[in-house]
Amino acid sequence: MSDLFSYRLELLKQEMEMLQNSIRGYDSILFTIKGWAITVFSGIILFIVDKQKPLLYLFCIASVFAFWLVDAFYKSTQNLLIHRYRKIEELLQSPTFEQVIKNRDFGDFRVPYFQEGWFYTKKRERFRLILKAALRGHTYVLYVFLLTLAATMLLLFR
Repeated sequence: MSDLFSYRLELLKQEMEMLQNSIRGYDSILFTIKGWAITVFSGIILFIVDKQKPLLYLFCIASVFAFWLVDAFYKSTQNLLIHRYRKIEELLQSPTFEQVIKNRDFGDFRVPYFQEGWFYTKKRERFRLILKAALRGHTYVLYVFLLTLAATMLLLFR
């Protein structure tokens, strides 16, 4: 492992392992965010019903949007990790990888390529990625349901 190619190959293996662990870690974070969203929503709804303060529904709706935004932020970050992992998989499964091994040269494939990461994206691009993550089905379904439930309860308890 004394040559540069072997060192880069080892870095690529470590990067794949780190990406797998990070993607799984983000799944755990996203599950926790959804759990807290439901808990906070339920607590606010119970307080509103108990105290008969319908104006607090605005606070309930604001909390749902806040959790939706946090969820989308973490999901967009996870999506960047998944994108990088897929690029590595594509390289490993392509005929190009045979050439990489044969020539002992990665060519223009960077190992690791940190400039694809979250912190190197422009603010406008970050906002677009967060919005895209927020509008994906597996992200928005829970929050739309909570908003619908809050609106329904507001109409019923008026």
